[in-house]
Amino acid sequence: MASRLLTVVLFVLPATALATESSDGSEGSSARAPLAVGASDAYPRQHGVFANLGVFSAVGFGGLTYAYAVSENWAVEAGLGLGLTGVQLSLMPKLAFGRNHRFVVGLGPSVGSMLDGQNTTSLWLNGDLGYEFRDDNGFSVSFVGGFTKGIAGCIAKECRPDGIVWPDDGGSKAVFSGRAQDYLEPQGRIIVGVWF
Repeated sequence: MASRLLTVVLFVLPATALATESSDGSEGSSARAPLAVGASDAYPRQHGVFANLGVFSAVGFGGLTYAYAVSENWAVEAGLGLGLTGVQLSLMPKLAFGRNHRFVVGLGPSVGSMLDGQNTTSLWLNGDLGYEFRDDNGFSVSFVGGFTKGIAGCIAKECRPDGIVWPDDGGSKAVFSGRAQDYLEPQGRIIVGVWF
């Protein structure tokens, strides 16, 4: 059920929106002003501020992002959040298609730091694929899924090639590798904010 819903949100809705907006016969489609920066005074919004709630996302479990629209289809997002890897900073260029209903893809790095006094820092590559609804007043809500891949660094106080062994309550051993590069995880987030 969840995978079907995710498929609808990430693929069917954006495809339908793009088809609707590109058809010549749809009401008002030819009269709409483009999103391009400087192309129309009807939609001059270049800056966006957003609250994020996620799982393994570029800004962790939650954070704030700022986006700057470079052009109609390109934006750059910078973020600050908190997740399993500590405080997270991210930077992600994004490509978007559509006007009010937008299909969005992005790829960019993030850095996590545990702030534990032992320099526990990790570098990640994050990929986003999602759907954004943006109304003409600038309100925006996005549903994003994708991946996060560890590139370098540690996500635990001690980082060894053979992993860190922690006993669980049952007396058996659980193995946890502290190396970021050992992890490739799915990620997702919900983003709500405003373009101005």
